[in-house]
Amino acid sequence: MLPYISAEIIEAVADQIGENEAAFEKLLKKFEAEQPAVFNYLFSEDVEAFTMDEQEWMLFVGLVIFGSVDQTGYEIGEIEENDLMDAEEKNWDLLQDSKATQFNERINPFFENYPQEDLLAFVEDMLTEDEEDNFITREGREPMFVVLKSIVDVMSR
Repeated sequence: MLPYISAEIIEAVADQIGENEAAFEKLLKKFEAEQPAVFNYLFSEDVEAFTMDEQEWMLFVGLVIFGSVDQTGYEIGEIEENDLMDAEEKNWDLLQDSKATQFNERINPFFENYPQEDLLAFVEDMLTEDEEDNFITREGREPMFVVLKSIVDVMSR
């Protein structure tokens, strides 16, 4: 099982690739080579409905997730597309069961006994921080959460 990934690791990876284009490109190539199904999932036709800014942001967050997992040195093996689809379906089911109306309340059930809470909190923060300046659309927020949560799920199995 994947070791717990702390907020410090996540922030260090985000800072490194956010501030250093060479580090971003290097990690991007490693991500594509080691996890092609996950990499392609971020570019699937399901995400084409997102704005270009949302797609780029989702790639950045996905890359931080991958880089954080990579930092642990844990070998997760190559993830298959059907693993992602299964995780996505379970996440949609859980979200659809929520009776809450606010995004943060709707995703609360995802945090219950979740083994990678800091990674999940990072995803939430990246979709909700500075909401007045945030370019993430209301329509895009939940689907982006499901995609990114599904990636965390398959990488932390």
